[in-house]
Amino acid sequence: MELLFVRSVNVSGKNKDAILKNKLSNNYYLSAHGSYYVNLNADALEKQDESRKRILDAVEALSKAQGRCLILHPGYYLNHSKEKTYDTIKTPTLHISCNIYWTNWVVLPWMSFIFIWEESSTVEKARRIVFLL
Repeated sequence: MELLFVRSVNVSGKNKDAILKNKLSNNYYLSAHGSYYVNLNADALEKQDESRKRILDAVEALSKAQGRCLILHPGYYLNHSKEKTYDTIKTPTLHISCNIYWTNWVVLPWMSFIFIWEESSTVEKARRIVFLL
Protein backbone atom coordinates (compact mmCIF):
# COMPACT_ATOMS: atom_id res chain seq x y z
CA MET A 1 0.00 0.00 0.00
CA GLU A 2 1.28 3.47 -0.84
CA LEU A 3 0.68 6.63 1.16
CA LEU A 4 0.52 9.79 -0.91
CA PHE A 5 2.68 12.61 0.42
CA VAL A 6 2.63 14.37 -2.94
CA ARG A 7 1.03 17.60 -1.69
CA SER A 8 1.53 17.21 2.06
CA VAL A 9 2.66 14.67 4.62
CA ASN A 10 -0.56 13.18 5.91
CA VAL A 11 0.59 10.97 8.78
CA SER A 12 -0.02 12.67 12.09
CA GLY A 13 -0.33 11.82 15.75
CA LYS A 14 -4.09 11.51 15.20
CA ASN A 15 -4.01 8.89 12.43
CA LYS A 16 -0.61 7.19 12.91
CA ASP A 17 -1.99 4.45 15.18
CA ALA A 18 -4.88 3.65 12.83
CA ILE A 19 -2.52 3.38 9.84
CA LEU A 20 -0.12 1.17 11.79
CA LYS A 21 -2.90 -1.06 13.14
CA ASN A 22 -4.34 -1.54 9.65
CA LYS A 23 -0.89 -2.26 8.20
CA LEU A 24 -0.09 -4.87 10.85
CA SER A 25 -3.50 -6.56 10.89
CA ASN A 26 -3.54 -6.90 7.09
CA ASN A 27 0.19 -7.64 6.80
CA TYR A 28 0.89 -5.33 3.88
CA TYR A 29 4.02 -3.57 2.71
CA LEU A 30 3.78 0.19 3.24
CA SER A 31 5.49 2.72 0.99
CA ALA A 32 4.96 6.40 0.26
CA HIS A 33 5.28 8.70 -2.70
CA GLY A 34 7.12 11.87 -1.70
CA SER A 35 6.28 15.46 -2.43
CA TYR A 36 6.02 16.80 -5.96
CA TYR A 37 7.54 20.02 -4.59
CA VAL A 38 11.10 18.71 -4.49
CA ASN A 39 13.94 19.99 -6.66
CA LEU A 40 17.42 19.21 -5.40
CA ASN A 41 18.71 20.70 -8.66
CA ALA A 42 17.09 24.10 -8.08
CA ASP A 43 19.27 27.12 -8.76
CA ALA A 44 18.01 28.82 -5.58
CA LEU A 45 19.59 27.35 -2.44
CA GLU A 46 16.44 28.03 -0.42
CA LYS A 47 14.48 25.73 -2.75
CA GLN A 48 17.09 23.02 -2.27
CA ASP A 49 16.81 23.44 1.53
CA GLU A 50 13.00 23.26 1.35
CA SER A 51 13.32 20.13 -0.79
CA ARG A 52 15.60 18.44 1.75
CA LYS A 53 13.12 19.29 4.52
CA ARG A 54 10.21 17.83 2.55
CA ILE A 55 12.15 14.60 2.00
CA LEU A 56 13.09 14.29 5.68
CA ASP A 57 9.53 15.08 6.79
CA ALA A 58 8.25 12.30 4.52
CA VAL A 59 10.81 9.82 5.86
CA GLU A 60 9.90 10.69 9.44
CA ALA A 61 6.15 10.26 8.80
CA LEU A 62 6.63 7.01 6.90
CA SER A 63 8.80 5.66 9.68
CA LYS A 64 6.10 6.42 12.27
CA ALA A 65 3.79 4.09 10.34
CA GLN A 66 6.58 1.50 9.93
CA GLY A 67 6.70 2.09 6.20
CA ARG A 68 9.74 0.90 4.32
CA CYS A 69 10.09 2.69 1.00
CA LEU A 70 9.89 6.35 -0.01
CA ILE A 71 9.73 7.08 -3.72
CA LEU A 72 10.23 10.62 -4.95
CA HIS A 73 11.25 12.75 -7.89
CA PRO A 74 14.51 14.40 -6.79
CA GLY A 75 14.62 17.24 -9.30
CA TYR A 76 14.31 18.64 -12.78
CA TYR A 77 17.06 19.04 -15.34
CA LEU A 78 16.16 22.71 -15.90
CA ASN A 79 18.84 23.98 -18.33
CA HIS A 80 21.50 21.55 -17.14
CA SER A 81 22.89 18.41 -18.75
CA LYS A 82 22.06 14.98 -17.36
CA GLU A 83 25.58 14.72 -15.98
CA LYS A 84 25.50 18.09 -14.19
CA THR A 85 22.02 17.37 -12.82
CA TYR A 86 23.16 14.01 -11.50
CA ASP A 87 26.23 15.57 -9.85
CA THR A 88 24.12 18.33 -8.31
CA ILE A 89 21.48 15.94 -6.95
CA LYS A 90 23.92 13.25 -5.80
CA THR A 91 25.56 15.23 -2.98
CA PRO A 92 22.41 16.34 -1.13
CA THR A 93 20.99 12.84 -1.61
CA LEU A 94 24.01 11.34 0.13
CA HIS A 95 23.68 13.89 2.96
CA ILE A 96 19.99 13.06 3.32
CA SER A 97 20.86 9.35 3.39
CA CYS A 98 23.37 9.89 6.19
CA ASN A 99 20.90 12.04 8.11
CA ILE A 100 18.26 9.31 7.82
CA TYR A 101 20.71 6.60 8.84
CA TRP A 102 21.85 8.40 12.00
CA THR A 103 18.36 9.14 13.33
CA ASN A 104 15.90 6.90 15.09
CA TRP A 105 13.56 7.01 12.11
CA VAL A 106 15.02 3.98 10.41
CA VAL A 107 13.12 0.75 11.02
CA LEU A 108 15.91 -1.53 9.80
CA PRO A 109 19.61 -1.09 10.61
CA TRP A 110 20.57 -0.23 7.04
CA MET A 111 19.39 2.17 4.40
CA SER A 112 20.17 2.50 0.76
CA PHE A 113 18.95 4.56 -2.13
CA ILE A 114 18.62 3.98 -5.82
CA PHE A 115 18.65 6.56 -8.60
CA ILE A 116 16.30 5.70 -11.44
CA TRP A 117 16.69 7.95 -14.47
CA GLU A 118 14.24 8.18 -17.33
CA GLU A 119 14.29 10.43 -20.35
CA SER A 120 11.27 11.92 -22.01
CA SER A 121 11.04 14.17 -25.02
CA THR A 122 8.43 16.28 -23.27
CA VAL A 123 9.47 16.23 -19.64
CA GLU A 124 13.15 16.15 -18.77
CA LYS A 125 13.16 14.99 -15.19
CA ALA A 126 15.29 12.96 -12.86
CA ARG A 127 12.48 10.56 -12.13
CA ARG A 128 12.89 8.81 -8.81
CA ILE A 129 15.04 8.14 -5.84
CA VAL A 130 13.87 5.14 -3.90
CA PHE A 131 14.83 5.20 -0.24
CA LEU A 132 14.70 1.70 1.22
CA LEU A 133 14.40 1.85 4.98
